[in-house]
Amino acid sequence: MDSVQSLDVLVASESLDGCLLQVSKFAQTVDSHFSMNVKETENHEDTLLQLIDGKGDLAAVSGEWWARNED
Repeated sequence: MDSVQSLDVLVASESLDGCLLQVSKFAQTVDSHFSMNVKETENHEDTLLQLIDGKGDLAAVSGEWWARNED
């Protein structure tokens, strides 16, 4: 039996920076042996809280957001 590896990506739906669109497009291009699940969150704070709580594997944010909030 082949197992499919999975990655749950959290991304804020309120952000208008295009991150959600790009992550969603990328998720559609992944190999059939890999599953990438895009999980929308309300905002960036919720994204990070869910990541800390283990509800996702990766938080996707724009480079601009990262630069403003890296401290």
